[in-house]
Amino acid sequence: MNPRSARTLVAAAIIADLVAMMVMSPTAWFALAILAAVLAACPAAFARKGPQITGILVLILSIAVAVFAYPEYKKSMAQYVERAKQQADKRKAVKPARVAEKAMKKDEEVVDKAVTPAPETAKKMDDEGVAKETELTTK
Repeated sequence: MNPRSARTLVAAAIIADLVAMMVMSPTAWFALAILAAVLAACPAAFARKGPQITGILVLILSIAVAVFAYPEYKKSMAQYVERAKQQADKRKAVKPARVAEKAMKKDEEVVDKAVTPAPETAKKMDDEGVAKETELTTK
């Protein structure tokens, strides 16, 4: 491995570790620690003596940061999953309510149409009712 490439990878791993320790998000902290470990693994495995020792030290540091960040990352992901489930339940609850609301409106329209007959029909019904009443009273 080219010594310049090895030094560059070690420097990038150190920067990733420093940024990981400054980030407030447990997910980003853990991801940057893993990235730093990956960056440091190449010089630790393939570089010459000087960069190899530095790569090994940075690799150990990166793994330690990742192990330290993992419990917070796991807790954060569990909270995320719980919030996602709650949001999904809310969406499922709202959707049937909207469907039921539309069905109720349709039922009301049908009932309104059935209850209020057209003016001509109402007059015919009244005339028929009066005719039946007169028939019953005359008998």
